[in-house]
Amino acid sequence: MKKFLLLLLFIPLVFACSESINKYKNGKAEGVWIDYYKNGQIEWERTYINGNISGLSKSYYENGEVLSIVFYFEGKRESSGKWYHKNGKVKEEGVFVNNNKDGLWKVYNENGQLDEEITYKNDIMNGIFRKYKDGRLFIEGPWKNGKPEGNQRSYNPDGSLFGVRTYKNGELVNQIKF
Repeated sequence: MKKFLLLLLFIPLVFACSESINKYKNGKAEGVWIDYYKNGQIEWERTYINGNISGLSKSYYENGEVLSIVFYFEGKRESSGKWYHKNGKVKEEGVFVNNNKDGLWKVYNENGQLDEEITYKNDIMNGIFRKYKDGRLFIEGPWKNGKPEGNQRSYNPDGSLFGVRTYKNGELVNQIKF
């Protein structure tokens, strides 16, 4: 009898929650939206306001692990974004401004080691780029308008300088190996 009463209390809660998911208002998506994989796992969940994604958006792998967490405002990615490998470790993280990558972004390998640091401005590489290999700095140098610019240094596994490539407007103009 107690189980039956508990079930009666639970049923209205289920219907109340389901009524507020995946709805339209004036022909536009509104409120919480959730989509599922064929296996029943959640594929993504997000909130819409007046047809635009607003707030936290989460995507998932088919196994239920988090794929990405991104914050939206009026349909545009704003603030931080983070993507994950299937093993749950961070894959990539950075900040969006007006739907574009902006500032320092970090990319990690599946073991969680830092793989790259990339500086963006309006979704274009602008600033210092660093590439790591086995946790050690491998290559670093400035980029401008999506192209290497100036001295790009490469390093030996022991950290000593291996060589320098000099670029102008993305074109290699000089190369020195030590």
